[in-house]
Amino acid sequence: FQFRSGLSIHVTVFKASDFEGIPSETEEAIPYWVPVDKIPYNRMWEDDIYWLPFMLAGKPFTGYFIFEQTRMVDYRVDLDSKK
Repeated sequence: FQFRSGLSIHVTVFKASDFEGIPSETEEAIPYWVPVDKIPYNRMWEDDIYWLPFMLAGKPFTGYFIFEQTRMVDYRVDLDSKK
Protein backbone atom coordinates (compact mmCIF):
# COMPACT_ATOMS: atom_id res chain seq x y z
CA PHE A 1 0.00 0.00 0.00
CA GLN A 2 1.43 3.34 -1.04
CA PHE A 3 -0.11 6.56 0.18
CA ARG A 4 0.59 9.78 -1.66
CA SER A 5 1.48 11.32 1.70
CA GLY A 6 4.63 9.15 1.57
CA LEU A 7 3.50 6.37 3.91
CA SER A 8 4.21 2.94 2.47
CA ILE A 9 2.99 -0.32 4.05
CA HIS A 10 4.02 -3.86 3.11
CA VAL A 11 1.33 -6.35 4.15
CA THR A 12 1.35 -10.13 4.22
CA VAL A 13 -2.07 -11.81 4.31
CA PHE A 14 -2.59 -15.14 6.06
CA LYS A 15 -5.61 -17.43 5.82
CA ALA A 16 -6.50 -19.66 8.78
CA SER A 17 -8.92 -22.55 8.83
CA ASP A 18 -9.21 -22.75 12.62
CA PHE A 19 -8.96 -20.39 15.56
CA GLU A 20 -9.22 -20.14 19.34
CA GLY A 21 -10.47 -17.23 21.38
CA ILE A 22 -12.81 -14.36 20.70
CA PRO A 23 -12.06 -11.69 18.07
CA SER A 24 -11.73 -8.30 19.75
CA GLU A 25 -12.36 -4.74 18.65
CA THR A 26 -9.43 -2.59 17.53
CA GLU A 27 -9.10 1.04 16.45
CA GLU A 28 -9.49 -0.12 12.84
CA ALA A 29 -12.31 -2.64 13.08
CA ILE A 30 -15.06 -4.27 15.08
CA PRO A 31 -14.81 -7.90 13.90
CA TYR A 32 -17.89 -10.00 13.21
CA TRP A 33 -18.67 -13.16 11.25
CA VAL A 34 -20.41 -12.89 7.90
CA PRO A 35 -21.07 -15.44 5.12
CA VAL A 36 -18.61 -15.10 2.24
CA ASP A 37 -21.40 -14.16 -0.18
CA LYS A 38 -22.46 -11.34 2.17
CA ILE A 39 -19.06 -9.67 2.65
CA PRO A 40 -19.87 -5.93 2.96
CA TYR A 41 -17.27 -4.59 0.52
CA ASN A 42 -19.07 -1.23 0.48
CA ARG A 43 -18.16 -0.79 4.18
CA MET A 44 -14.52 -1.84 3.76
CA TRP A 45 -11.35 -0.33 2.34
CA GLU A 46 -11.75 0.18 -1.40
CA ASP A 47 -8.97 -2.29 -2.30
CA ASP A 48 -10.50 -5.28 -0.47
CA ILE A 49 -12.84 -6.23 -3.31
CA TYR A 50 -9.83 -6.65 -5.64
CA TRP A 51 -7.70 -8.99 -3.50
CA LEU A 52 -9.94 -10.67 -0.91
CA PRO A 53 -11.69 -13.01 -3.40
CA PHE A 54 -8.26 -14.36 -4.49
CA MET A 55 -7.25 -14.94 -0.87
CA LEU A 56 -10.54 -16.70 -0.10
CA ALA A 57 -10.07 -18.91 -3.18
CA GLY A 58 -6.53 -19.83 -2.10
CA LYS A 59 -4.94 -18.15 -5.12
CA PRO A 60 -1.53 -16.58 -4.44
CA PHE A 61 -1.35 -12.95 -5.53
CA THR A 62 0.57 -9.73 -5.15
CA GLY A 63 -1.33 -6.48 -4.92
CA TYR A 64 -0.22 -2.89 -5.36
CA PHE A 65 -2.56 -0.14 -4.18
CA ILE A 66 -2.10 3.62 -4.26
CA PHE A 67 -4.18 5.83 -2.00
CA GLU A 68 -4.84 9.54 -1.68
CA GLN A 69 -5.73 9.56 2.03
CA THR A 70 -8.56 6.95 2.19
CA ARG A 71 -9.43 7.00 -1.55
CA MET A 72 -7.79 4.42 -3.81
CA VAL A 73 -6.47 6.10 -6.96
CA ASP A 74 -4.75 3.16 -8.67
CA TYR A 75 -4.17 -0.55 -8.20
CA ARG A 76 -2.79 -3.72 -9.72
CA VAL A 77 -3.27 -7.34 -8.63
CA ASP A 78 -0.97 -9.99 -10.12
CA LEU A 79 -1.80 -13.67 -9.75
CA ASP A 80 1.27 -15.74 -8.93
CA SER A 81 1.15 -18.67 -11.36
CA LYS A 82 4.34 -20.20 -9.87
CA LYS A 83 2.66 -21.24 -6.61
